[in-house]
Amino acid sequence: MSYCIECGDEAEVCFCDYEKKPMDEYIKALKECTDLKCYCKKHMPER
Repeated sequence: MSYCIECGDEAEVCFCDYEKKPMDEYIKALKECTDLKCYCKKHMPER
């Protein structure tokens, strides 16, 4: 499970740089990405 970097709530989506990664690919994305940032619905960036 991952958590929002803004508030600590459960994350809905993660971004690897500017590429959006769904939570079901979180483990794979974590291995591939050095700068993985996760967000909840409230803090999800508009991209």
